[in-house]
Amino acid sequence: MIALVLTFAPLIAVMLLLGTKFWRTTIVLMFVWLLIEGVFRKWVFPQYQAPILILKDVGFLAAYCGYLVSPKQRLAEAEKLKGLRMLCGILAAYCVLELANPSLPNVWLGLYGLKNYLMYIPRAFIVPEICRSREDANKFVFWTCVVTIPLCLLGLYQFTQSPLAWINQYVSHDGGVQSMTALFGRGE
Repeated sequence: MIALVLTFAPLIAVMLLLGTKFWRTTIVLMFVWLLIEGVFRKWVFPQYQAPILILKDVGFLAAYCGYLVSPKQRLAEAEKLKGLRMLCGILAAYCVLELANPSLPNVWLGLYGLKNYLMYIPRAFIVPEICRSREDANKFVFWTCVVTIPLCLLGLYQFTQSPLAWINQYVSHDGGVQSMTALFGRGE
């Protein structure tokens, strides 16, 4: 575990430094990374599944920090987000209260769930700072669609394959042992 941390520490440090300084670019890159992350976890670096899951969180946290310390250039539309802020605050309070749930099997599981619920909410407030015009938003949507074309083709191919095909095999955390996960494909 320590060797793994030492292996990825320089990458995490670089991501934090660059992500904080260039937070707008980092947010866009993290959106792209969200689209292709599964390919890297499943086929390119299956032995590094857990660190790859953490990389997106490091990138988003760095971008959030960069956003918070950057000179504030609030948009006029920010006033329209007051209701959303209030709903997010209520959700956050509820999620934190759920950590005290006695039926929670493990506090670490609760913290992981808390991260999954709350980690990505700040994007609702940051994206308007990135897409300042309709042209920026259209460009962002266009390139998102372009990036997803190969992923859609991959999903179609995966759907046509047997559950036992190589593309439907998922590498587990147990020392490289493969286990079958048939989320797509014919049930033969």
